[in-house]
Amino acid sequence: MNRRLFSVLLTLALLALPASQLAAQEGATTINFWHAMSGSRGDVVQAIVDAFNEANPDVQVVPEFKGSYAETLTAAIAAYRAGEAPHIVQVYEVGTRTMLDSGAIVPVAEIGGDEFDQEQFVEPIVNYYAVGGELRCMPFNSSTAMIYYNKDIFEAAGLDPDAPPATFSELLEAGQQIVAADLGIDGVIAFGWPGMDLRADVRDPRPVHGRQQQRA
Repeated sequence: MNRRLFSVLLTLALLALPASQLAAQEGATTINFWHAMSGSRGDVVQAIVDAFNEANPDVQVVPEFKGSYAETLTAAIAAYRAGEAPHIVQVYEVGTRTMLDSGAIVPVAEIGGDEFDQEQFVEPIVNYYAVGGELRCMPFNSSTAMIYYNKDIFEAAGLDPDAPPATFSELLEAGQQIVAADLGIDGVIAFGWPGMDLRADVRDPRPVHGRQQQRA
């Protein structure tokens, strides 16, 4: 059986199946949902699923943790090729192109039809997951970048500890001023997310993924 995925990427990817292929258990339609949410995030997913199942007794979603984002994506593609894919799978944003090129997914708008309104989602997120203006996958959770800084170091370097950088240019300038203050600090600026694009120390000129880092 060749099942196609419907994608909701970091979204979720749904295997779009004919209604006859959805498993029925004790009169209820069962939908298998693979995800990558562990720990407290997994608890939140379970709570969402429990609330949905309670409100929709004729449709029961069965969540299953499949490991990291990359592991979940790999497992979903392998299951699709074996004809045993889940109905829904969560995929991180980096896997969007892989899912779109896989031939395994069906655009979310195609599943929702006229009842689906993509205007309900934040525009930048819609733009990321849309092709030709049509949302291809269902936004599920989106990470928010945050900045942490050491107020004591800011003050020691002559910076205002209550006025953190608001732009990347200001961040670089603050890092340069801290380096110039010679406080004996080896690492001044580090990026943990998105780690695949930014992981920098202003005193380290080594390229990161083909990009040259800026030096103080």
